[in-house]
Amino acid sequence: MSTASHQPAAEPIAAPSAPGRTTEREQIRALADTLVRAYGLHPAEITRIPEGTATDNYAIVDQTGQRHFAKVYRTREHLDRERASVELSEFAADGGVATARATRTREHDLLETHGRLPMSLWSYVPHTATAEGGLAGARWAAAGTAMGRLHSR
Repeated sequence: MSTASHQPAAEPIAAPSAPGRTTEREQIRALADTLVRAYGLHPAEITRIPEGTATDNYAIVDQTGQRHFAKVYRTREHLDRERASVELSEFAADGGVATARATRTREHDLLETHGRLPMSLWSYVPHTATAEGGLAGARWAAAGTAMGRLHSR
């Protein structure tokens, strides 16, 4: 998606809570609008990532070629919990755990909650697995090492 011709949608589009509520194209357009307005980020490419239990996830490439990861929350019902989760991730990263970093909005918030799509934006970490993938082999030891770092802070 080129943002040179990108025009904000006239009507708000809510994040879909069930398939078919909005089309994928409408969702991507709303996400592009939110990225520009809330983060000042002009996307060149937006690709839906099929994983996600409570969020719709997207890989973003901005016009400079930098990659990002977006989580669009399907409802606004538990945004306080989502914010706490982002804060915990930031705590882990500050403690040396290799994890994605949240990108703050123009208003310095961890979550975008004022616009059409409640969302968070993250640094993109290649070759990662989601929580749904489980832990096996060396990942158990890596998770234990990371937890040890956090508990010793």
